[in-house]
Amino acid sequence: MVGLRAFAGRMSRRARPSPAMRRGLSRVAIAFWVLAVLLIPAGCLYPEERRVGQEPSVEYLREVQAAVDRYREAEGGLLPIQTRPADVPRYEKYPLDFRQLVPRYLARIPPNAFEQGGRYQYVLIDVETTPQVRLLDLAVAAAVNDVQTAVNRYWMKRGALPIRDVKPNGFYGIDYAALNLQPVQVKSPYTGQYLPLLMDPLGRVGVDYALDLAQLLPKHADPSRLPKDLRDFLARNHLFVPVRAFPYRLERGEPVPLPNGFSFSPVINPAATHIFVLSN
Repeated sequence: MVGLRAFAGRMSRRARPSPAMRRGLSRVAIAFWVLAVLLIPAGCLYPEERRVGQEPSVEYLREVQAAVDRYREAEGGLLPIQTRPADVPRYEKYPLDFRQLVPRYLARIPPNAFEQGGRYQYVLIDVETTPQVRLLDLAVAAAVNDVQTAVNRYWMKRGALPIRDVKPNGFYGIDYAALNLQPVQVKSPYTGQYLPLLMDPLGRVGVDYALDLAQLLPKHADPSRLPKDLRDFLARNHLFVPVRAFPYRLERGEPVPLPNGFSFSPVINPAATHIFVLSN
């Protein structure tokens, strides 16, 4: 033990820096300390600053709605919307054109809008009756687009759909392994739960909102008091529109998707007789 202490003492004396070296090290330490004081708060705060105003906001929605109403009144019923092709999905057909609103009717574009780098696109629903402003979650749309692209590629190569299993009403689960993808689920803007994707007989990919509808629809609801298409229930009663959603109706008290009426141009040749071949 004494030998070890003596050895440690000798090593400590040998490793002790000279006065000049200590002064140099002190200057370096102070410089690093000042740099840390300047940079660390910036690194911590910048993400927070980036998030300010990026979340869904009822206040932003009200401001934009008021601007749309003023524009509509001043322009004889016209709406400040962008032009979209007829085959665009239903709730993506009428995105707002903020260039027609700012600055005359709206002071600024909301910071959570796509035009400002946000993840939401401001759209209109019920344009022929009472136009209402809603949010479209572009992150959900992007996730569906990625899977759709992979399905298209698989069809072009194999002449079959990447089907994992058969769902009710002619829908299919997606064989992600065949697409070399991890299973994809998207976070619902309505409930926060994660929703799976579905594929119809034409190879069109959409979000399965059955879980959301089952949770949000009034219990023992009278179907005659609900919209014929349950997507309208989601859009009219919440801040968001359902993205890439098939039509839904109640069957035996359960919301089920319908293969018809999905307003998105077919990506697979509907005349192909072998379209239902399961993937290997």
